[in-house]
Amino acid sequence: MLELVTAAREVSDSVTLGLITGGDAAAELNAAPDVESILGVRIPRNRMLDDATRARAVTSLLSQSAATLVLLPATWTWAAAAASAAVTHDMSLVSHCVSLETAPDGGLLVQRPVYGEKILAELHLPKGRQALALVKKGSWPAAELVSNSPRIDFIADISPDDGDVTHVEFIGPENDDEDLKNAPIVFAVGRGLGTAEQIEIVSKAARKCGAALAASRPIVDMGLLPRSRQIGQSGLTVNPQIYVAFGISGAPQHLEGMRGSEVVVAINTDRDAPIFGAAHFGAFVDAAEIARILCDE
Repeated sequence: MLELVTAAREVSDSVTLGLITGGDAAAELNAAPDVESILGVRIPRNRMLDDATRARAVTSLLSQSAATLVLLPATWTWAAAAASAAVTHDMSLVSHCVSLETAPDGGLLVQRPVYGEKILAELHLPKGRQALALVKKGSWPAAELVSNSPRIDFIADISPDDGDVTHVEFIGPENDDEDLKNAPIVFAVGRGLGTAEQIEIVSKAARKCGAALAASRPIVDMGLLPRSRQIGQSGLTVNPQIYVAFGISGAPQHLEGMRGSEVVVAINTDRDAPIFGAAHFGAFVDAAEIARILCDE
């Protein structure tokens, strides 16, 4: 919270602090950051971590404020509420902000890390449209507390709503990745094999050769294989004796997940595919045709 106040001060002379608290919260604080006003919303304590309730609380705060920029912590507990509030109020939304600056045209320049935090992307948010930014922890120093802080102006009490989404049970995915993590041979399919029929051919070849089937992110995003089969920075890391890449271009995020493979074989018709830079052996041929040959032999 205190970092958000510091960030807000960089782009605005008037800062309102929004507090979402338990239902029995007092209307005064012994100390608070130096802000112009404090708005509060009470929600039941047993719903403090409920995404739908938090989203309604944020929406209530926005309805009582003319703020052009709203800052929230960049955490999983706030992500869903931020997205819901941004859609409800037709706001620009940026996550993991590490820098805020007023643009020459009166808009907002926001920086956020991308590509595994290797570079910073600068985004321009237009003037005249409310914006909501999720601020990455540690990007600003915490604001100091003062004793003569304004009273909390409670604007709403959020009660449980029977229409909200209610958590009933957590059902975890089937643990089918152990064979992939420990497999001595991995056959991985990529965008070059973009149909279910072609992937089934590689899957059949994998079973015949005693290999585990894996995928790059595009195949998972298309719904052709489950997330538990994804290799890469946002998926699994594998260290097989042999890694065969069928139709995989070799994006840095994917290479990060299979870099420990003892032998890498790349099969791709694109001679300039980055995967060949990480491969010990390569073939510039149709990956599906190679899979058919393996199935027949």
